[in-house]
Amino acid sequence: MHLTLPINDAEQQNFETLISATKSDHICLVSMFDNVDQRPEVMVCAVNYSPGANESFKFVPLARLYDGNPYERFEPPTAQQSSHGDPSHN
Repeated sequence: MHLTLPINDAEQQNFETLISATKSDHICLVSMFDNVDQRPEVMVCAVNYSPGANESFKFVPLARLYDGNPYERFEPPTAQQSSHGDPSHN
Protein backbone atom coordinates (compact mmCIF):
# COMPACT_ATOMS: atom_id res chain seq x y z
CA MET A 1 0.00 0.00 0.00
CA HIS A 2 1.31 3.45 -0.92
CA LEU A 3 0.83 6.36 1.44
CA THR A 4 -0.86 9.55 0.31
CA LEU A 5 -0.63 13.01 1.82
CA PRO A 6 -3.60 14.82 3.32
CA ILE A 7 -4.81 17.83 1.36
CA ASN A 8 -3.74 20.98 3.21
CA ASP A 9 -5.57 24.32 3.44
CA ALA A 10 -3.39 26.02 0.80
CA GLU A 11 -4.04 23.22 -1.71
CA GLN A 12 -7.78 23.36 -0.98
CA GLN A 13 -7.71 27.17 -1.49
CA ASN A 14 -5.88 26.74 -4.82
CA PHE A 15 -8.53 24.24 -5.91
CA GLU A 16 -11.31 26.67 -4.96
CA THR A 17 -9.50 29.40 -6.93
CA LEU A 18 -9.37 27.03 -9.91
CA ILE A 19 -13.13 26.40 -9.69
CA SER A 20 -13.88 30.12 -9.35
CA ALA A 21 -11.62 31.01 -12.30
CA THR A 22 -13.30 28.35 -14.42
CA LYS A 23 -16.80 29.58 -13.58
CA SER A 24 -15.87 33.18 -14.49
CA ASP A 25 -13.90 32.25 -17.65
CA HIS A 26 -10.70 33.62 -16.07
CA ILE A 27 -8.61 30.55 -16.80
CA CYS A 28 -6.02 29.71 -19.44
CA LEU A 29 -3.13 27.49 -20.42
CA VAL A 30 0.27 29.17 -20.29
CA SER A 31 3.72 27.91 -21.20
CA MET A 32 5.98 28.87 -18.30
CA PHE A 33 9.60 28.15 -17.44
CA ASP A 34 10.22 25.85 -14.46
CA ASN A 35 13.18 27.36 -12.60
CA VAL A 36 13.82 24.16 -10.63
CA ASP A 37 13.76 21.62 -13.48
CA GLN A 38 15.11 24.17 -16.00
CA ARG A 39 12.51 23.41 -18.66
CA PRO A 40 9.25 24.79 -20.02
CA GLU A 41 6.00 23.50 -18.55
CA VAL A 42 2.36 23.96 -19.54
CA MET A 43 0.38 25.31 -16.62
CA VAL A 44 -3.32 25.84 -15.91
CA CYS A 45 -3.52 29.43 -14.66
CA ALA A 46 -6.13 31.71 -13.20
CA VAL A 47 -6.07 35.17 -14.74
CA ASN A 48 -6.15 38.24 -12.50
CA TYR A 49 -7.25 41.09 -14.73
CA SER A 50 -6.91 44.72 -13.67
CA PRO A 51 -8.77 47.03 -16.08
CA GLY A 52 -8.22 50.74 -16.47
CA ALA A 53 -5.43 53.04 -17.59
CA ASN A 54 -2.75 50.63 -16.32
CA GLU A 55 -4.53 47.52 -17.62
CA SER A 56 -2.68 44.37 -16.59
CA PHE A 57 -2.98 40.61 -16.54
CA LYS A 58 -1.39 38.39 -13.91
CA PHE A 59 -1.24 34.64 -14.43
CA VAL A 60 -1.56 32.57 -11.25
CA PRO A 61 -0.26 29.02 -11.79
CA LEU A 62 -2.57 26.43 -10.24
CA ALA A 63 -1.83 23.10 -11.92
CA ARG A 64 0.74 21.53 -14.22
CA LEU A 65 -0.25 19.47 -17.25
CA TYR A 66 1.76 16.32 -17.84
CA ASP A 67 3.11 14.92 -21.07
CA GLY A 68 2.03 11.38 -21.81
CA ASN A 69 -0.24 9.22 -19.73
CA PRO A 70 -0.62 10.52 -16.14
CA TYR A 71 -1.90 7.08 -15.05
CA GLU A 72 1.58 5.71 -15.73
CA ARG A 73 3.12 8.33 -13.43
CA PHE A 74 0.53 8.50 -10.64
CA GLU A 75 -1.35 5.86 -8.71
CA PRO A 76 -4.83 6.90 -7.56
CA PRO A 77 -5.55 6.39 -3.86
CA THR A 78 -7.68 3.48 -2.73
CA ALA A 79 -11.06 4.15 -1.14
CA GLN A 80 -9.50 3.61 2.30
CA GLN A 81 -6.66 6.06 1.56
CA SER A 82 -9.11 8.63 0.18
CA SER A 83 -11.02 8.76 3.46
CA HIS A 84 -7.92 9.77 5.48
CA GLY A 85 -7.89 13.48 6.19
CA ASP A 86 -11.61 13.83 5.47
CA PRO A 87 -13.29 14.65 8.81
CA SER A 88 -16.61 13.22 7.58
CA HIS A 89 -15.01 9.74 7.45
CA ASN A 90 -13.58 9.66 10.99
